Amino acid sequence: MSAFGPLQFRVNLNGVSGDWQPLATLVRLPVLTALTCPATPELACKLSGSGLFLVDSISGDPQFTHPLQVPDGFPGHALPVPQPINGQLYVKLRDNPSVVNRIAMTVVSLPPSPDEVARAAARLPAAAPVDQPPGGAAGTASPSDNSSPSSPAAQMPTDPGAAASTQPSEPAATVPNPSAATSALTIQPVVPHSN
Repeated sequence: MSAFGPLQFRVNLNGVSGDWQPLATLVRLPVLTALTCPATPELACKLSGSGLFLVDSISGDPQFTHPLQVPDGFPGHALPVPQPINGQLYVKLRDNPSVVNRIAMTVVSLPPSPDEVARAAARLPAAAPVDQPPGGAAGTASPSDNSSPSSPAAQMPTDPGAAASTQPSEPAATVPNPSAATSALTIQPVVPHSN
């Protein structure tokens, strides 16, 4: 058996009862055990635990711009969640969804799969600029002898694998360090400061 919800109190002095006053809100907490994230930052992480039905919603930012709503009575033991920013996610609990709670967990980074490595190599040439920069600076790939310089086919590589070796790599596509971790699990309310 568990108790949850708002707690109130009132003073009873010489048989005269005062008004009920709010004291606190009791909430039931889920048990969050692991946060596993793929090497690709565009993909969702997996939050594992028990009692996940106690979570109302999860977001990567405290403003809840793109929250993940957890269905009422969710029976599962894992949820797809956004990649944490600085190792932190934000949670609203079902028993008191008006309060935003910060979760700091150790992030377990998965090594990239062979498919992810291949997709990352194919994305690099597509993200790299093909046209010459203003002023015709050197250092861009030159067209083949058979193509005219003004044709689009001459400017775009036909083989992504070959183009990957001629284009400079971009640091934005690097794979995060799998051993990087954040602090241990804590759930803290994010309380706005009032004057």
